[in-house]
Amino acid sequence: MPCFFLISGLLFRVKNNSIKETILHRTKTLLVPYFALSILFIFLNPNNYHGDILHAFKLNMWDVLMGNSGFMTVSLWFLYVLFEVCIATLLLHQMTLKLNSGIRNSIVIFVMIGCIFLDALSHNASLPFKLSDFFIAWLMFLLGYLLQPKIEDTPNIPIYWLILFATIASAFSFSLYGMKSPVDIYLSELQRIGVILSGSFSIISIVGIFTRIIPTNFIGFSLRYLANNAICFLATHMWVICLCRQYIPQYNPYIAAALGLALSLVLMPILNRYTPWLVGKKR
Repeated sequence: MPCFFLISGLLFRVKNNSIKETILHRTKTLLVPYFALSILFIFLNPNNYHGDILHAFKLNMWDVLMGNSGFMTVSLWFLYVLFEVCIATLLLHQMTLKLNSGIRNSIVIFVMIGCIFLDALSHNASLPFKLSDFFIAWLMFLLGYLLQPKIEDTPNIPIYWLILFATIASAFSFSLYGMKSPVDIYLSELQRIGVILSGSFSIISIVGIFTRIIPTNFIGFSLRYLANNAICFLATHMWVICLCRQYIPQYNPYIAAALGLALSLVLMPILNRYTPWLVGKKR
C-alpha cells in the first residue's frame, strides 16, 4: 500500500489547472466509491443483524464518516486516505506554485520530514479521519510528487541497472524487516520507513524491468483494466478475508487470500460494465 501511494504521487496532476475541477474529480473517483461500497458492505455484514440492528447501522455509518472503517469496510480505508492526501498535496502545490523549484522542493522535503515525526507519534493510535494512516501515506505520495520530473528518465536507464537496483533494494528491505525493532520510537519509525521506501523502490524497479520485456500495448490494456476494476477487486478481496477471519475456526490467511483472489477474478468481468461508472469513468 505505501508503494500504491508512491505511484499515486507520481501520477498526481491538477486537472485542467483548476483546483475546483481537481477536487470534484477526486470526490467523484474516490469519495463516492468509498461511501457507496462502505454502505453496501454495512448491509452485507452479518454482525449487524444481531441485537439492536438500528444501533449497529448507526455505529457503522459513523465509523465510515470518520474514516475508521471497521469489519467489512476495512479494505476501503485507502480511498478515504488517498482523497485526504490528494487534497493536502493540491493545497501544498498551489501554495508553492510561484516559488522556484529549489525552494518548492525544500518545502516539500520539510513537510515529508514532518510526516515521519507525526507518524511516529500517532503510530498505533486510533485517530479520527484516519490520521493514523494519513502521515505515512502523505510521505509516500509527496515522494512520488517530488520524483515526477525524474521518473521521465526511467526509459533511458539500461535494464541491467534496474535489475541491480531491484536486487539491492529488495535485499535491504528484507534485511531491515528481519531485524529486531528498536525500543526507541523514532529509531523504530526510521526502520519502518526504511522498509517501506526500499520495498517500494524495489517494486517500481521490477515493474520497470517488466515494461522492457512485455509489449507496451498489453501493459496499457492491463493497466486500464486494473484502473477501472481495482476498487472492486481490492474491496471484494478484503471482504472475503474479513469473513474468513470472523467465521472460519481454523483461520488460514493464505487460504483466505486465495478465496478472495478467486472471487475477485470471477466478479471483475461480471461487474466490468458498472465499475467504470462507479469510479467516475463513464463509458
